[in-house]
Amino acid sequence: MLHANDVKQLVELKKENSQIKHKTILLEQKNIELIEEIENIKQENQFEIEKLNNLISENNIEILELKKHNEILHARFAENIQEEHEKGRNIANNMLLFLTDNNNNNN
Repeated sequence: MLHANDVKQLVELKKENSQIKHKTILLEQKNIELIEEIENIKQENQFEIEKLNNLISENNIEILELKKHNEILHARFAENIQEEHEKGRNIANNMLLFLTDNNNNNN
């Protein structure tokens, strides 16, 4: 037969066990909420990553377009320099001819 102390201890243990079960259920529910929150954050992050990747792609396209435009401008600049060089050479040649003719006419 159980003594009064034993019964009292059993009642206390059952009470404690019931509290532990209740806390366990609350913690399990909290874990489920946290897992859902993590999944939501993962989805949001994935969306942000996709947005950033799209921006990177758009920037890369713009960079390529700017590089092409820069090459075109560089080629035009080189042509302009060559044309100006030719003009300068023609002016110098004309001056030489003028001075030579002028010198020949004076002699």
